[in-house]
Amino acid sequence: MVSDEEKMLKERIRYLLHQKKCPLSRLVDTETMRARIGRQINGDASIPFSTLHLILYTFPDISADWLVRGEGMMTRFGDAGPRFYTTNNVHDNHNGGDINIGPEATIDKRITDLQRKLDEVTQDRDLLKGLLAAMTTQQSSNPKKK
Repeated sequence: MVSDEEKMLKERIRYLLHQKKCPLSRLVDTETMRARIGRQINGDASIPFSTLHLILYTFPDISADWLVRGEGMMTRFGDAGPRFYTTNNVHDNHNGGDINIGPEATIDKRITDLQRKLDEVTQDRDLLKGLLAAMTTQQSSNPKKK
């Protein structure tokens, strides 16, 4: 039987994979490993240290405290970009490896991703400003009777 703490750990892992838009097939390169990790994350199997290590290595910006214990912020400072794992060895994408795009392309991609996030936050801010203005206008035109 899976403990409540392990259920929450599995929820955080599923949330992380969803947020990062990362299917299991991007974490590992063999069907056997995908099936094993899928059972660990979605089934009754326990999650071993090797799976936690794989996740934290793949996403170096994720806080181990958040992932394992559910404490603190999801991300930590100093995001170095994602890393990729194969059964032969572990590669940091800055050094080539599975995705040989080089450091320049990685930096360009990171800048593009950050610009996209900034644009999304700016749109959200503008939407909230509009909603606040509409609510303020509506409230001033319909004063409550006492």
